[in-house]
Amino acid sequence: MDRVRHELEARKRMVMAMGLTAVWVGIAIMVMGAPNFLEEWFSPWSRYVLGGTTFTAGLFTCIGGAYGDDTRCGWWSQVLGLSGMIAWQVFMAAAYTGRVLDQGVFLAVPGEPLNAATTGRGYVPFLYVGLALGTLIPLLTMLRNGRPR
Repeated sequence: MDRVRHELEARKRMVMAMGLTAVWVGIAIMVMGAPNFLEEWFSPWSRYVLGGTTFTAGLFTCIGGAYGDDTRCGWWSQVLGLSGMIAWQVFMAAAYTGRVLDQGVFLAVPGEPLNAATTGRGYVPFLYVGLALGTLIPLLTMLRNGRPR
């Protein structure tokens, strides 16, 4: 029985950590700016849309986690927050994929220097897809278990 309780507590801490990360990422984007290419594509105001979206989703997740999974309000808040985080992560993966395709895919042999303008972007879509999948797992578990009565 202790093992199950510890697993549930670990899940709750993981979801809260993801929510807090989204809150801080949202604040950082709003204060420090979105990636340059996104501000070029959509204007500097995009930082408030991108940052505000992840901030709000993270806040919903954290509030729902603090309120409790066993309450309807907490459950709905987490479902909405996790869904918002997934949507943001998928958008960022798509945006970086668009950027990589826009710049062209350059492959280098080991030891060959890469163009500074295109280096370090090719892995980013995979990172955001991984984050979306990591966020999807607790969301699917919550949906499978159903909302509390």
